[in-house]
Amino acid sequence: MLPPGETRQPGVIACGRPVLVVSSDAGNESSESFVALALTRTPRGNKSINVMVNVGNLPSYVLCNQIVTVGKQQLVEKKNRIAAEEMREVDAALMLALGLGTPVEDTVEEQEQYVGDQVNYDLYKMAYEKVLGELVDLRIEHDRMMLERFETAKKQVSEPKKEPEPKNPENLENLEKINVNTASSKELIEKLHIPYKVACSISATRKKVGRYDRLEDLLVAEYFTEHHLKKYGDRLTV
Repeated sequence: MLPPGETRQPGVIACGRPVLVVSSDAGNESSESFVALALTRTPRGNKSINVMVNVGNLPSYVLCNQIVTVGKQQLVEKKNRIAAEEMREVDAALMLALGLGTPVEDTVEEQEQYVGDQVNYDLYKMAYEKVLGELVDLRIEHDRMMLERFETAKKQVSEPKKEPEPKNPENLENLEKINVNTASSKELIEKLHIPYKVACSISATRKKVGRYDRLEDLLVAEYFTEHHLKKYGDRLTV
């Protein structure tokens, strides 16, 4: 709807008159004006180029021989859209008004081709949806397997690692004892299977505070605990 009081310009409908915009949405977005057709309550002139449409439940006539340009700033209100069938009738009447010929109905062959294309589209759509469903199922199964692996790895990490038992624990009295004041961390690992970080802490503490006077002094080492003293005490000496 054009605003009241708008001055009439060449190629533009007078103030207060409704119009039907027929230019494309893409063109409307990039342009400062619309291409439109006049709307009226009564048909005028050649009735073959007057198309009756419903606007707001009221019958109106599109005058396809009155093509006008409307600036965006001139439009004050968007009322409604016409039905698709009505728009096709407007297109046909507009072609007739512009001398572009009369729209030709599709031939039987063209109609059959359209039906065949629609059937092929439906078949392709069904096949696509089937493949898509299978891919979704595969993804769900993949995620389930990955979750199981994650839970298994998480469980293994959370469980304390069992330290290897010294060889021949029943004959400890016959085995050579290792002097913690002279043995290297490598020797403690190889001969007693003491964990790496525990053996390293024994050597590091000895270098820092001096020799051990008794086995209980080993508890000063960062990773050496009562458990290690009980487990390896019979094989150690100072």
